[in-house]
Amino acid sequence: PFQLGNFHMNTYVAYKLNSFQEVSHDAQWTFTWNSLLADSKLSLSGFFDLWSENKDRTGVESGKRLVLLSEPQIWYNVTPNFSVGSEVEISYNFVRLENFYAIPTLATKWTF
Repeated sequence: PFQLGNFHMNTYVAYKLNSFQEVSHDAQWTFTWNSLLADSKLSLSGFFDLWSENKDRTGVESGKRLVLLSEPQIWYNVTPNFSVGSEVEISYNFVRLENFYAIPTLATKWTF
């Protein structure tokens, strides 16, 4: 973990052994962040994942593909326990969908 200004961040690289029908030896890089701004009224957080996996889990087609998944979030903290905000799921090649997607959501959150 490290801090850059108001942002607390963490990153790691991992080896993945995917037990598909054709075993896949892969790498994954993850980056996370979190920050409280505006006297703790505004929260920014999220993660970014990038990993490799077999193009074809059955082994018929050879080669690797990159998968990207990120979910940045923004929250307005109405009280210390109640927040309203949004998250945007950003993905490419995730769940066998070979397209780029950005799916926004609106949410409320209660922190216990």
